[in-house]
This record gives sequence, C-alpha cells and structure tokens, in this order.
Amino acid sequence: MIQVGSTVTWVNKDPVVHTSTEGPGPQPSDPVWDSPKLGLGQQFSFTFNEAGEFQYFCIPHPTFMVATITVVEAGSSNAPLLSGS
Repeated sequence: MIQVGSTVTWVNKDPVVHTSTEGPGPQPSDPVWDSPKLGLGQQFSFTFNEAGEFQYFCIPHPTFMVATITVVEAGSSNAPLLSGS
C-alpha cells in the first residue's frame, strides 16, 4: 500500500525481458502506464496521483507475473506510515 503522490520504480534484475503494464492482462486497451521492454538492469518509474487499486502484469509473462498496487489518500486511516530519509 502506498500514498497518493508516491512513485514506484520497477527494476529488472533478471536476464529475461520484462514490462510493467497497468491492467489485468494480457492485452490492455488503454493502460494508465505501460513501460517499454526492460532488459537486465533497466528500470521504469510511475507516480500514482490517484487513489485506487491498480492491477498490472508483464506483457511477455501475462499469466503468472501479475500484481496489484493499492494507493490511498495521505492521512487516511489506511495510509502507511512512512519513515526514512
């Protein structure tokens, strides 16, 4: 769970190409974000400016590389406590 305004960065630490594409997969019609193909060591970032639940998947691996990011308003009772520098 993250707060509105947070940026998520995906880093490919795998020698196989991956993507991060918003939607349930496998063929998004108009994704909120759609990374390019990421090779080993490459990264992609997206800033979440709206609350909600956002499903995403990897285009080359749409049946088993899926996840959801939950974004909440800052100050809500569900907002995570952030610390660090």
